[in-house]
Amino acid sequence: MSYAQVLNSINTMWDGINPSLPIAYRQKFEAEKNAIQREIEQLTAKINQIKGNVDLTAEAQRRMVAEAITQAKTSIDGHMETLIQLTEQLKSELQRQLTPNRPEKIDYGELANLKADLRLVLDSKEPREAINRMAQALEEALTAGDALTTWLLAGSNWPALYLESRGITNPAEWEEVRGKVLVKHASESQLQARNLLQLLDSPKGVGGIISSLRLYANAEIDSLQR
Repeated sequence: MSYAQVLNSINTMWDGINPSLPIAYRQKFEAEKNAIQREIEQLTAKINQIKGNVDLTAEAQRRMVAEAITQAKTSIDGHMETLIQLTEQLKSELQRQLTPNRPEKIDYGELANLKADLRLVLDSKEPREAINRMAQALEEALTAGDALTTWLLAGSNWPALYLESRGITNPAEWEEVRGKVLVKHASESQLQARNLLQLLDSPKGVGGIISSLRLYANAEIDSLQR
């Protein structure tokens, strides 16, 4: 596949997903993506101009080409970093939408009793059985509209700290189970946020476009160095 075909594939992928993205994010992302493409086009033209200048020695041409490539790489790296930052910011916003809010007023005595009651049940389970039992407690809290328990189990870091004390140090094990419970009780806007998060991470979504853009830019620059 030629570089032009790779770029066309990236743009086709982008055209397919961008209607599903928030307008402000989409516009900023597209501006950075197009800037990377322009950097490659301008670098190609500049190198062709340098190599076509018969008044330059071979050494001067090599030096000027190297300088042009270094400048282009720095600029492209900046655009790539902006793409990543934009995406991480949007992901953080979406995660906040999916995370149960902390109750405005907390009775810390009630909270301490809640933690003690949960530990009383969870400590009697094997560590991974405790994950399932926490999920059951979260399900019960969501069904009952128990805001404090819901926040403790799905909005705070208490579950991760508890599981770490039981030897489970990978938070993804709880997050996966937690997510399955939350999605069953999600509002329409939360479901949309969850779908958008998946699109941002997907190899066929924004994550794939960012990776492909980096590979495309690196491959184009490598070819210009030859």
